[in-house]
Amino acid sequence: MSRPYTDHDLSSILDADLIWRRKELSDMKAAIKAADPPSKPALMRAIIAMSYAHWEGFVRTCANRYFEHLTLRRKSFVEFERQIYVNSFLGRLEALHLGRVSLNERCKLINDILDGESGRFSYLNPDLVDTRSNLNTDVIKEICLICGIDSNHFEQNRTSLMSYW
Repeated sequence: MSRPYTDHDLSSILDADLIWRRKELSDMKAAIKAADPPSKPALMRAIIAMSYAHWEGFVRTCANRYFEHLTLRRKSFVEFERQIYVNSFLGRLEALHLGRVSLNERCKLINDILDGESGRFSYLNPDLVDTRSNLNTDVIKEICLICGIDSNHFEQNRTSLMSYW
């Protein structure tokens, strides 16, 4: 698989991934149409699970490849959205939250935050792109936040259970 050095490379990689996923779903749809009547209900349930798996997988792939693209650009934090800089500290903050960290380590974190914006983006903690096996609107909004992109589209298209009652 190629690496997303340029915007065009990234776009091509994401397009190829989406095409593969759509082809697989299209093939499954054709198999359902051609299946004998007793097999159709099981295949319909399978395509629903496959659709969700492809949706979740595509979101994860897009986010991870986007951060790989940013890493390959070798730019300093100030050249990116502020969120990219913030992301570099989220893992360390989580470690602070989960356990006792020495005063020295806490001071080092604060100094790194205050002094580090001139640093270079080189790594994203893979735990930040987490679909939680439940890619609902709230989860995708968090992934959008991590990527530094607007999530209003997802909020505007949220399906409320209350609208069905």
